[in-house]
Amino acid sequence: MTPARPDPDNNVVHGVFQVFDRREDDFSVSLALSDDPIFWLRFEKDSMPGTIVFTDFKAGSQSDPVMARALATALSDDAGAGMQKLVFHDLVPGEHDPAHYRMELNRVSQNVRGWIDTAARMNGRSLSKTYLETERGKARLVVELT
Repeated sequence: MTPARPDPDNNVVHGVFQVFDRREDDFSVSLALSDDPIFWLRFEKDSMPGTIVFTDFKAGSQSDPVMARALATALSDDAGAGMQKLVFHDLVPGEHDPAHYRMELNRVSQNVRGWIDTAARMNGRSLSKTYLETERGKARLVVELT
């Protein structure tokens, strides 16, 4: 993934210039914003072939279009090129009472679906299927792309 640069065609969302700080270690790649310490997008480097697993995705105080732009950036780099499946792991981290958990799971999954639908279209792709599943006691949203 190449770092974000002052490129108005690729980094402007609703007239606001966004430069994502890219960090990479042996296991993952993350995008952050220096002016919003709560904004965070992180995915594993060595997921299953054709799959990206997002382990952290927090919008912080950013708008939905900024989150969509961050996901589009992740999908447009070498790691995201040609991916068929995206997995958003642990949609509702922490402990919650069952009623609150269901409401939060619905809210978060709808947000993520909207972000990735926009991001996919920005990269000339589309969603073919989305579904919720559970792995290791955590809710995950799986998105298949065409």
